[in-house]
Amino acid sequence: MDPGEYVFSTKSDKCVVVRGDRPDVQMSALQTDVSCFIMTNGIDPIEYVQYESQEEKVPIIVVEKEHYKLWMM
Repeated sequence: MDPGEYVFSTKSDKCVVVRGDRPDVQMSALQTDVSCFIMTNGIDPIEYVQYESQEEKVPIIVVEKEHYKLWMM
């Protein structure tokens, strides 16, 4: 099992906040029960992640802020 998949599988029905340039983390999360993505740094996910998210009906929100700044809001 992918270690990222293991970490994401510890919680269900979650929103994953991840940098837009981390398709490895995004794909690990998609292997689990994720309800939405918030992609940071204003970076859209790669096409494959977009496709898999659409197939799994997982919405993607892209924001300009860096991920650590979201927690300070």
